[in-house]
Amino acid sequence: MGDVVAGSIFGLIITSIAIVVSTIFLNIVITSITLLLIAIILGTLCFASLGVLLGSPSAHSPSHIMMFSSLVRFPLIFISGIFIPLPELSGFGKLLSYISPLTYLVDIFHASLNGTSFFPLTIDLLVLIVFTCSFLLIASLFHKRNMRKGL
Repeated sequence: MGDVVAGSIFGLIITSIAIVVSTIFLNIVITSITLLLIAIILGTLCFASLGVLLGSPSAHSPSHIMMFSSLVRFPLIFISGIFIPLPELSGFGKLLSYISPLTYLVDIFHASLNGTSFFPLTIDLLVLIVFTCSFLLIASLFHKRNMRKGL
């Protein structure tokens, strides 16, 4: 949990800086600051948990985990609605977007900035919570297994 909290705090600081700079220099209007704050907190917890999960398997070298982590995280950017809006995704791309936690976070960001979202907000929030809990549970199981093996 310490890694998750540390990662979340780091994410909160970096995201806060990006939001302040964006609102000042790009004239971005935030329609719901409360929703944006909830999204940032849930998002940082979720992706810090994903980071802990990706770092949980035992490996001979940290580079193996970093390569695996990049193979998982990099595609999430392209299927999440950041570059291509979710309504414009079709077929397999749209199906893949449903299994990405980033999709639901981006959707909440859209709702907090322009008031519209692809999914209902309750679905977005619940899915992020489920992803976070799942990542933590699976990471915990990996850590317990590694401790039994003496790693």
